Amino acid sequence: MYEMLFGLTPFYEPGIDQKSLFKRIARGKWNIPKDHNKVDRSAIEFIWGVLQRRPAERLGCLAGGYRDVKNHAWFQEVNFGKLIKKKIQACRVYFTF
Repeated sequence: MYEMLFGLTPFYEPGIDQKSLFKRIARGKWNIPKDHNKVDRSAIEFIWGVLQRRPAERLGCLAGGYRDVKNHAWFQEVNFGKLIKKKIQACRVYFTF
């Protein structure tokens, strides 16, 4: 989702080499881009929740499990019943950066 919204991996930084990128991933070191105000706040909160380094703090790994992800504000308009039955038509969305 981060890559879809921002066009980069959350662990990327300008001039990074592959070894440094892997280190950032392993350390859970990532940033929200400075122009994040173009992205819905619930999306930012969701990304923050799923990118927590410690599983005990990560969305989807807490007591509510997958329900915490499913019930997140970012997905409030998703009808999961229809999604499972493949009854939701895909739509085309265009982003400008």
